[in-house]
Order: sequence, then C-alpha cells, then structure tokens
Amino acid sequence: MLYSVRHGETDWNCQPTRCQGWADVPLNDAGRRQAREQGSRLRGAGIQAIVSTHLLRAAQTAGLIRDQIDGGLPLRIDAFLRAAPAQTSGPE
Repeated sequence: MLYSVRHGETDWNCQPTRCQGWADVPLNDAGRRQAREQGSRLRGAGIQAIVSTHLLRAAQTAGLIRDQIDGGLPLRIDAFLRAAPAQTSGPE
C-alpha cells in the first residue's frame, strides 16, 4: 500500500492569493498539529518507510508523522522527488 500525504499548513499557504512554489517555508503551529494528527491516523497501517521531498515543510511533515507512527522508521529525504511545475496561462 502506498500513502501520499500533502505537507501541513505554512504561513504562506494559508493565504489564498499566495503560491509558495519552491520557496522553502516551514510549517506553522497548525501545520505541525496537522502532521501529528495524520501520523496518529496512520499508526497501525503497516507503514514501513517514509519518503519526502527536500523542502523543509515536507520534511518536517514527514518527520512528525514518523514520530507518531514509530520513530525508528526509515525516513528518506529525496531531492529528486519533486512535483511537476504547475502549468499556468494568462488571459487569452
């Protein structure tokens, strides 16, 4: 089974008009709480390893989830695991 989890809230992504993109923004208090809650929900799901992108908010989320599941789980930070850039277009 593969689980995919989005990072927790940051001060940037709680603002509807701000896109953080590749900016390395940390989790805020709500984001840390969200990550811990997600980890609690995943406890007992048979998770054997956790992989995260290199961005701080994702790595923090992964670490907090791991702490809730089992602090001894392998946590791999992979700079090559990146989301594809969003396609955007202006008015036509």
